[in-house]
Amino acid sequence: MIVEFHEGRTRLLKVSLGEGQEQEIPISGDARPYLGQSGAIRDGKLLMGLQAPDSWFLDPAVIDLATGHVTRIPIDTLGDSFSMAWTPDGQVWAAVTDLESSLWRFRK
Repeated sequence: MIVEFHEGRTRLLKVSLGEGQEQEIPISGDARPYLGQSGAIRDGKLLMGLQAPDSWFLDPAVIDLATGHVTRIPIDTLGDSFSMAWTPDGQVWAAVTDLESSLWRFRK
C-alpha cells in the first residue's frame, strides 16, 4: 500500500510488486490518509491514521481495501494515533500521543 499526494489530493494505492501496476483504492468520505504513516493489513482491512476535516488529530480508522469504506475508531482521549497494529485476537492496538497544554499569563 502506498499513500501519495498527487495533484492536490491524497491517494491510497495498491501496487503489484511483480509488475508495478498501480490500483487506486477510492476512500469513501472526506477523511484522507495521513502521509508517512504505515498501516497494518489483516483480512483485507487496513489500519491507518486519517486526517478528518472536523478534527485536529489523526484518528485511528479501518479501511476496507475491497470497497474503500472507512470506519473511524472512537477513542476516549484527544491526540494523534500512530503505530497501529492488529492484536492476535483481532483487536486494534495503537500508540496515542495525547494533547497536553498550558495557559500562562505574564504580568509586569
